[in-house]
Amino acid sequence: MSSMSLLLIVGIFFLAVGSILGYVFYWLAVIAALIYMKFTEGRTKLFGYESVAGKRRRETPALPQTQTTVREIEKEAMTPDVVEESVDAVASLPH
Repeated sequence: MSSMSLLLIVGIFFLAVGSILGYVFYWLAVIAALIYMKFTEGRTKLFGYESVAGKRRRETPALPQTQTTVREIEKEAMTPDVVEESVDAVASLPH
């Protein structure tokens, strides 16, 4: 095997290993960035440390959750008073 073909094989090997390592390091950087963003938002602790936002989040009382379902809105909209007002409003429209 000539030295030129050996260099070519070694070059191809390092290109393949380099692209694989580049891909791995890219995803490691993405994971680190996401963990850092979660930490700065105060949604996680890193090695027992909590961010300022996390302390503020923990100390602030949670707001009460109010959820109105579609069925409740429909019930309110279909009460006799609302229906009667709607019928009167439609009847008063010019023809």
